[in-house]
Amino acid sequence: MIVRALVLAVFAVAWGDIVHAADIVSHRATYTLTFGGAQPSAGFTGATGTMEVELVAACDGFRSKQAMQLAMLTAGGPATTTQFTGTIFERMDAAQMTFETTQSVGGQVEQSFKGTAVHPTGQSGSIRYDTPKGLIVPTPRDTLFPIEGSRRVLDAAAAGEAFLAANLFDGGGPDALSAVSVLISTAEVGKGSFAGRSSWRVQIAHYPMNSAAATPEFEEAYRLYAGGILDELDLNYGLFRLKGALSKLELLPTPTC
Repeated sequence: MIVRALVLAVFAVAWGDIVHAADIVSHRATYTLTFGGAQPSAGFTGATGTMEVELVAACDGFRSKQAMQLAMLTAGGPATTTQFTGTIFERMDAAQMTFETTQSVGGQVEQSFKGTAVHPTGQSGSIRYDTPKGLIVPTPRDTLFPIEGSRRVLDAAAAGEAFLAANLFDGGGPDALSAVSVLISTAEVGKGSFAGRSSWRVQIAHYPMNSAAATPEFEEAYRLYAGGILDELDLNYGLFRLKGALSKLELLPTPTC
């Protein structure tokens, strides 16, 4: 998801190996997060933070780690610090995913989820939680997991498709299961370290399942490059939004299977 001179040569070789739009490049990306504005009722006046995303294509599936540290500033008050960590393993056939996420505020764990989600092809599936223990959430037919969702978007972008709709579970609590609408721009040529590489501007709106709500719960936008590399993040949480800029990209070895 989300190159400095040191890795440019390796980066060029890795991208040269991509023969299909949905091929995923193993990488570790670091983003600098900045304040993108807030609703007056939120009381936030600024934000600073970092996010690191690691995505590895293994022989049996995809492993992903994400860590975010964020300080939200308020007028005349102390900063509120939030830490988020999440790991997932998504099987190569995208039929099963294990996940674990934890969010802490001010050093205290606010919520934690761990479990396994399955969705056999063409059938409804389920999310079975170990934390909280015993919770089972059914999922609609052909619900996508994060990596499969990314590959669908990459395929659609390469085919020149402008819209994609799906159900998505990206790991976490029951509210991480959502209906999504994806808008994809026409291909553009990248700049800077991505010069000469095709990219697309992607906007994704997340809506509650089985709801006629006109306003999404969460919106994300970013520039997408082949291989699943992201830049120019815009994360809209409703009450506030964050901007994310790629500050470091490391390509990781791909295993020989």
